[in-house]
Amino acid sequence: MKDYDDLFRIKKSKIAIDRSILKRLFESKGLDFDLKKSWISEEMNKRWQKHIKNYHDLPSNLEEVFEEINDWLLSLKKSKTRE
Repeated sequence: MKDYDDLFRIKKSKIAIDRSILKRLFESKGLDFDLKKSWISEEMNKRWQKHIKNYHDLPSNLEEVFEEINDWLLSLKKSKTRE
């Protein structure tokens, strides 16, 4: 849950990041530059609900978190420079 939390917070913060570093991180984990909603299971939703009890500034809906992260990742993928 912490990874999704981190990505969501970085996206919201507008911190300038080097997209190539993030891309290499995803590649090293064998992941596309995209979070699949199909990954969200009932168990994952339960863990997210537990996680957000300690962090009230996060959306309660994990699908919403994925959508926002994916929008951000797509913008990074399209950009040629730091974002």
